[in-house]
Amino acid sequence: MNGFWLVSLFVILAVAGWRMWKSGPRSAIGTAVAIAIILPVWISQSLGGQMIDLRIAGTACVLLMYLAHRDGTIRTKLVAIDFMVFGLVGVHCLADTYHNGFSAGILLRAYGEWLLPYFAGRLAIQSMDDIRDLLPIVVVVGCALSFLSILEAVGNSNPFETVFGNRPVKGIARDAQRFGMKRSFGPTGHPIYLAVLQLMLLPWMLYAFSVAKRKLGPELWLGAPFLCALGIFVTGSRAAIFATPIVLYIAALFIWKQWRKPLLIGGGICGVLLGLFIQPLLNEVQNWSRELEFGKTILVDGEEVQYTGTMNRFHLFKVYRPAMQRAGLLGFGTEAVSGFPINVPVGPQDVETLKRVRYIDNAYVLMLLRFGWLGLLGFIAVGVSVLVSQIRLALMTQRRGSQLFACLAGGTTAFLLTLMTVWMPHDFGFFYLWTAGATAGRLANLRPMARVVKRSSHHGVRRRRAA
Repeated sequence: MNGFWLVSLFVILAVAGWRMWKSGPRSAIGTAVAIAIILPVWISQSLGGQMIDLRIAGTACVLLMYLAHRDGTIRTKLVAIDFMVFGLVGVHCLADTYHNGFSAGILLRAYGEWLLPYFAGRLAIQSMDDIRDLLPIVVVVGCALSFLSILEAVGNSNPFETVFGNRPVKGIARDAQRFGMKRSFGPTGHPIYLAVLQLMLLPWMLYAFSVAKRKLGPELWLGAPFLCALGIFVTGSRAAIFATPIVLYIAALFIWKQWRKPLLIGGGICGVLLGLFIQPLLNEVQNWSRELEFGKTILVDGEEVQYTGTMNRFHLFKVYRPAMQRAGLLGFGTEAVSGFPINVPVGPQDVETLKRVRYIDNAYVLMLLRFGWLGLLGFIAVGVSVLVSQIRLALMTQRRGSQLFACLAGGTTAFLLTLMTVWMPHDFGFFYLWTAGATAGRLANLRPMARVVKRSSHHGVRRRRAA
């Protein structure tokens, strides 16, 4: 058995156990997830034919600790996100059973991929006290992740590989460069994955900044969002870099109510300009990253086009259009899309084209091919329900912590847009689903606000306290 895997799992459980003893079982779950996301994804152990990484193993063990604890309650009302997630899991099981026959492995995979991180977030965050208790842990983990990312870029060496051994090379070279520096991939399998993971941590860093600004947290937290933004930049992921201002913009819409109208007007103008000048902008992006110097010509739909990493996102729609049209309600199943190139019917493109456009860098396209139109609808429904719930929580300005959900709404918006340029691996997908569960947990456990009940002047005014 992998020694690093055992030692790392022991560390997760030891710290989570200490947090459970000190602050309760909910704190233990949040702490375990935070620690797990900074440990390398390539440290895994084969159990029952399935590769189990530290995110799954650590979270599963701490959930068992939660259930064994006297305060580990799971009674709660259901909210919209719950139904969307359960629906997506149902489609997952139905599609894979339809294509490959039923097996217990299908249920276990669906649980580990979707429900485990979701339940962890659902149980970890139920009140503002849970957020306040977990914030320092997330800030430390997020800042450490960004610092190590920057260190990797300037030092040309991955600190995680130095300690835990080299990651398997899949899709991108270990020493890939962009903007004249090494592209950091940290504890993930790809620089893009690291960028998106930090993009999802950015809302927590922004909230920590606001807490420190109000003198309710350490002054060092004032630098957290800047460190995180720099950590995103050194990955060289242009999608995540351009998505970073979106997080700030959406958060500002809800936090600075007095500036909402000019912000909306400005955002609308920027959107129109982006639509008008999208092609020159794409050309500039390719020039900026020197892609055009190394681009090759490939054949797509009988037409010669230039292949680059940027234009690959657009070519894949043409290359996989026949498969998308044949996906039907349940797609082709998980097994068909588990390897690259995927095993789905495509058009008569030449071999070179399939070799070049084999990675489906679009989570929505891949979800359609995997689980069909039902799966795509379910996946989008989960994202929309999470975003709507975060907006609802952000609009409750009289609630403590509404600023966090304003930032999270920005993060979710940026994340859902970024998924048009990358598929959703476990590297950052785990934390996205945990965040979805945390949003549902907070929403489901809101207590009614105190209301003023007006009575006649004879009876006066009576205040009714929240239940």
